[in-house]
Amino acid sequence: MSCDNGKNEIYLQPMEKIPLSEYLQESESVRRETFLVSVEDIVFADNIRPFDEAFVDELKESIKEQGQLQECIGDIITDEEGNLKVRIIAGQHRAKAIIKLNQEGYIIPIRISVANTTLDPEKVIAIQMSENLQNKMTPAQDAVIICNYWKKLKEAREAQGGTVSFPEIARKIGRSTEKVKEAVKYVDGLDVRVQKMVDDKQLYYTYALLLADLPKEGGFMTTQFEVADLFFREKFPYKKAVEHVKKLREEGAFVKALFENWEEIKIEEHLKFIHDKSTQKALEAGDWFNRNFYSISNFQGEKNKVGFSTAIVDGAHKWGWGFEEWKKELEPLVSEALYKKLFGKPSEK
Repeated sequence: MSCDNGKNEIYLQPMEKIPLSEYLQESESVRRETFLVSVEDIVFADNIRPFDEAFVDELKESIKEQGQLQECIGDIITDEEGNLKVRIIAGQHRAKAIIKLNQEGYIIPIRISVANTTLDPEKVIAIQMSENLQNKMTPAQDAVIICNYWKKLKEAREAQGGTVSFPEIARKIGRSTEKVKEAVKYVDGLDVRVQKMVDDKQLYYTYALLLADLPKEGGFMTTQFEVADLFFREKFPYKKAVEHVKKLREEGAFVKALFENWEEIKIEEHLKFIHDKSTQKALEAGDWFNRNFYSISNFQGEKNKVGFSTAIVDGAHKWGWGFEEWKKELEPLVSEALYKKLFGKPSEK
């Protein structure tokens, strides 16, 4: 067939409509072909990347104006009812955007590169990791993806009696072993409120990593969130932040020893000290109270006074003590002068 301008007409071959059952059984070797798939015929694989609804909405508007510029990647699975479905492994944000368009009345299919088989779990997460590494993300987003990749690969290997190491993960994704360890520390070791501060650009990723060695919960220790809030409010330089966290870890060891040994004393009906290494730690912690309270009392100002932080008082309450009972327990561990400065006249002995 010729056009009026004398040139040969060019024909476009539409994508062939093939039943999934036929495509699935067509060959023993894995191959891929691109198909247009109805939104009713797809399911989603577990994703290593958290969904960003704002990004889905951006893609929806882009696809409405320009069409789907990049295909999704999928395979074929059997659902719980025994029906064959195309499982979307990568490009899930694009697929969700097209689903939203369908819900709004724009009936369009999803363009997917489909494997003619069901891929094993390790291949699925490898595909997801490969696609996500191509996207530009913040260090925190990168950490979430790396950690989820590690968890899912670990789960897949353990199901087959195997294991996976951090160095292996590092080799697979082209990152250092230290980066992989930091990613796991960030996701598993940090209070979610601290992670949200990073997401909201109130705290740098590098500052957040410093806090992973501090406790998430309260009690008698300074928490990750409290320190993160301090860094944000006071605009700590990084070097100062490093020194502050180091100091908190050192002081935390003393305070923890003190409270642990007070619990032992309480169990012994508060009548005697245990004369072993734990008693020595309690005395060292008492000395820490002395030094720090005296240091505070040296500050300038007429109204200066020594007092306990909320975290310290909460720590005492953790063990079920009222304030008066706690004062009695502290008395043997600090000097008489300090006790008078804190509480006034010592108790009757």
